[in-house]
Amino acid sequence: MRTIGIDPGSICAGYGVVDGGGGLTLVAGGIMRMSGDLQRRLCNLANNVDSIIREHEPDLIVVEDVFAGKNPRTALILGQARGAVLVAAGASGRPLLAIAPASAKKVVASHGRADKAQMAAAARVWLRNPPSSWATEDHSDAVCLAIAGQLMEKSAKVKKILGAGVGWL
Repeated sequence: MRTIGIDPGSICAGYGVVDGGGGLTLVAGGIMRMSGDLQRRLCNLANNVDSIIREHEPDLIVVEDVFAGKNPRTALILGQARGAVLVAAGASGRPLLAIAPASAKKVVASHGRADKAQMAAAARVWLRNPPSSWATEDHSDAVCLAIAGQLMEKSAKVKKILGAGVGWL
């Protein structure tokens, strides 16, 4: 099974492509940088996600679910970026899974309050071929989402533990 994890952002978004099977293998990953006004950035984000989906043909697309940010304006813009990702993912017709940040942290790092460094370290443990370094935190976050999608597909126990922190879209 192949999963693509996407960490939405309006200026920089991360993606990670992970194959399952006899262990988890990182196939591709990195960041998508957008510039221009918000409308142009959101359009570019949707187009980039569409290209990644077409290139890697995933069985499952995983995106971070909405969370309440400290700054309402930032949270609104992040929600719009997430919407652009959902449009591209939805247009592909592939299964789409939204995972709350705390749920992804619980699955990948074994506790829901793991910080970014702990998540990146946990991703390296799960992967048979971890990168020597991450392009950005957006990159490692996206790979963690892809890993969480893989693990959740394999384990009904994980689904039971997470409860409302996971949703099929």
